[in-house]
Amino acid sequence: MQKWLSRAKIKVMEPDRDLIEENGKKPKKDSISYHGLRYAFAQRYMTELTFMKPKDVRLEVSLTLGHGRIEITRIYTAEKKA
Repeated sequence: MQKWLSRAKIKVMEPDRDLIEENGKKPKKDSISYHGLRYAFAQRYMTELTFMKPKDVRLEVSLTLGHGRIEITRIYTAEKKA
């Protein structure tokens, strides 16, 4: 998978992503990884589940990622513990 990403990153990566600045977030690297794609998926999926209660959203994302613990999902979604 990592080799595929290396070859296909032009197709799946935002151009000049290392220049993108987002308030409160670390600068993006000029490359991507499988792990980074999991983070991006988890964060985007969470925003699509607005029709669900927050607790149910966390559980759904957790199950989709294959995690047994919500705490791990919080790391992926950059969610602060309540």
